[in-house]
Amino acid sequence: MVKVKDEHIKLAQDIFIDGNDFDDEERIPFIKNFTTCDLLAVPGSGKTTALMAKLYCIAQNMPFVDGSGILVLAHTNQAVYEIEKKLKKDCHQLFEYPNFIGTVQSFTNRFLANQACFEKYGSYIRKNEDDIPSDKLISLSKKLPFKNTLYGNFFNQIYSREALISTNLLINELHIEKKEALEIIKNLKSINILTNKNVLIYKKCKDIAHNDQISEALKSIIVSVNKKALDSVNLEKHSRGLIYRLNFLEEKFIYENTSLGFNTDSGKILLELFEILYREGSLRYKDSFSFAEWYIHKNPQIKEILQLRFKYVFIDEMQDLERYQIDLIDSIFFSESSNTVIQRIGDINQSIYSSGKIIKDNCDWIPRNPIYLTGSNRLTEEIANIVNYYTLDPHTDKDGTKKFVVNGLAKLNTPIKPHLIIFNNESKDKLEDRFAQLIKDFKLNETSSASKNGYHIISWSTEWNNDEQNIGNEKIRLKDIFPNYSKETKQKKEDFDSLYKHLTLFDREKLTMEAIRKSILNAFSRILRLEGIYIDFEKKRYFRKSNIIDFMKSQGDEYYNRFKSNLYLWCFKIVSNNDIDLVYQEIKKFIESEFIKLNWDNFDTSKSRSILKSKEFIETKHVIGQGDYLVKSNKNSINEFNLSSIHAVKGQTHCATMYIESSYHEYETQRLKVASKLATKTKKEELLPNPLFNEFHSYRVGKDSRAKQALKMMYVGFSRPTHLLCFAVLKENIKNDIDKIKEAGWVIIDDLIDIDRI
Repeated sequence: MVKVKDEHIKLAQDIFIDGNDFDDEERIPFIKNFTTCDLLAVPGSGKTTALMAKLYCIAQNMPFVDGSGILVLAHTNQAVYEIEKKLKKDCHQLFEYPNFIGTVQSFTNRFLANQACFEKYGSYIRKNEDDIPSDKLISLSKKLPFKNTLYGNFFNQIYSREALISTNLLINELHIEKKEALEIIKNLKSINILTNKNVLIYKKCKDIAHNDQISEALKSIIVSVNKKALDSVNLEKHSRGLIYRLNFLEEKFIYENTSLGFNTDSGKILLELFEILYREGSLRYKDSFSFAEWYIHKNPQIKEILQLRFKYVFIDEMQDLERYQIDLIDSIFFSESSNTVIQRIGDINQSIYSSGKIIKDNCDWIPRNPIYLTGSNRLTEEIANIVNYYTLDPHTDKDGTKKFVVNGLAKLNTPIKPHLIIFNNESKDKLEDRFAQLIKDFKLNETSSASKNGYHIISWSTEWNNDEQNIGNEKIRLKDIFPNYSKETKQKKEDFDSLYKHLTLFDREKLTMEAIRKSILNAFSRILRLEGIYIDFEKKRYFRKSNIIDFMKSQGDEYYNRFKSNLYLWCFKIVSNNDIDLVYQEIKKFIESEFIKLNWDNFDTSKSRSILKSKEFIETKHVIGQGDYLVKSNKNSINEFNLSSIHAVKGQTHCATMYIESSYHEYETQRLKVASKLATKTKKEELLPNPLFNEFHSYRVGKDSRAKQALKMMYVGFSRPTHLLCFAVLKENIKNDIDKIKEAGWVIIDDLIDIDRI
């Protein structure tokens, strides 16, 4: 057992919190706790700092007598980087054998999935990400014969989801009562237009225009719904297979509560497509866990080996893990025979990530033996009081006491109340200036938080999926207010769909030229892949970054040194001078005149080659630089705003945050209004408690999904700022609730609309 001495804690305080003291009520007990438990921490509580202090104290006890080590897992590479940056200098031993610090993904690949892929398909993992394997699967799918059972299966899935004729649709479109809508649906079923599940029968829709039993208005609805469903089929049919996760043990594909057996006609075709990828060592992220499960089942002794190696397991940001990730880790370390101590750390109310891209009602992580960090060093009392009403699961005990409560500990010389800014479609362009004015009014530019954390404008829904969705559509997303915003600028990924994006969207948070160097080499790798050039044709192995460097070395010292010099200059020009267009032209010329003409196939006589299949990748020039998410303010005292999605800012601290409500099915303020009983001719509609009015929610089990999703997003968004929280809402959504919102502690800003007409 690790012994944490007071002097260890004192040193940790000096290193991590500038000599301040960890509190005796929550943080020090956690640092000294070495039993299996889960730490539930509120936003801004410094949970990762507390974890690092704990790891520092553990390092002072190393090496362990039994030769074991610790395993520290995080959800993202950035989180691992932060741990390494803050710990490596003082605790280098934590980054040496037998310890391992990395992402859940890297742990799974290194110890399980890599060997599993080799044993099952003869290839180690060469590419582990979602974009390239997904693109390849879609490409393979497009080559299938037009009529095949897989397409038929996918057609039925997509069409039955979209071709619904609901009572609400009929009520809204035909302006009729519910009773009449139900009668119409009953009639449509009797004449075989609808299935028992209210789905259109596709074959019947072809002749709907000649059906005399249906009114013209109803025909118009059916034609519209059918067209929408067919459009969805055409849009999704080639990518539908990507929703599945493979279960090699039960030999089936899994998606939510549905499955598709490997031995079915459709399953056989889909499995063949995936196996082409696996033989090339190309895996999606979730594929790694499928391989890991298979490997553990085949080699159960690996569990004991890993238990003996890792005496302590710590997992940060636990709420972001999927069910299959949690199950894998538990299957290894959490059993009656295991002596490994597991501590999982996070906030179940911030579980807004999901591989299915739909925010789940409930977190996949179910805490066990929970302890709590409830004091937020980031939030003031004014903001924390608001945030508390957006806590989906406050961990209420049998006596009704909420165990998970956000206590705002931050103190300002002059407290700032949260501000609610009312706007409309005509004044949405003025939101930025109004936010800037508030920042100026409260002199936030004079605070240390401003320079350290910046000002942020955030939204749940940022972009429309395609142009058609926004034609004639007055609903608002972030891009409608800031047209230059691009979600892709905020993503840290290695592969993009054009050379120009590789030169603009690399990880600019890295302070060296490493990120842009990798991005350029990845672009070269992508070009070779698109042109069908392999390093090993028989095994269908593509060139990776390291292979390209090795190949350049094989061209002789003179050529390699010239290439290395050019690569350095390209990186330097972009990082130091932001000369993206100049570098783009230079690299484009190099690719066309030299790169593609090299003897990549290692034949005795080099093929005469030119750019063919990668032409679009090279020549597509997207004008999307950093300015797309750093907006210059018109106010002299404000330098810039960061534009982001809610997902992108999770874990961040801001000086000031403006959360703009946006439309994803409905606006957030609309989602929070949940009817417990619908209105009748004699009674008004009854609503559940609304958090916007400082009322604790009472959402129902198995119901109210959209309200729960909104609650999570608002909880994350509202809990970012140290000083100023603004919530921008549309006038029509709250015009009858202004007094209630004001009573809940919000300062109402209404000068962007005509207040007399609310």
